Amino acid sequence: MVCRVRAAEPLEIVVLRSSCTQLSVSWTAPPGPVAKYGVFYCNAEASAISRCCLIIDPTETTVDIGGLDPHADYMIQVVAEAADARLPGYASDVVICNKMTRSGNPLLRSNHK
Repeated sequence: MVCRVRAAEPLEIVVLRSSCTQLSVSWTAPPGPVAKYGVFYCNAEASAISRCCLIIDPTETTVDIGGLDPHADYMIQVVAEAADARLPGYASDVVICNKMTRSGNPLLRSNHK
């Protein structure tokens, strides 16, 4: 019998505005094996089709996203992908980042669990 373990969702998503065009995203690693993380983001007013993705090593739990519009809100979601590609990963809650937050202050924190 082969037992496959699916990755759980990343927890405690924290987003900081590093500068007017950059966000820093961090999260708590979920229990269970993770092959990689996908950090998806897009302008909150754009369609889901314009969503971008950064692939992150499973040993990392933070990423900087640059080249952003300083006047836009952004939607961010972190997905933990299972080591077994046949199993789907789990996605965190979507975090909406407010353009009005001052640099260096937390924008939003997702405490899913």
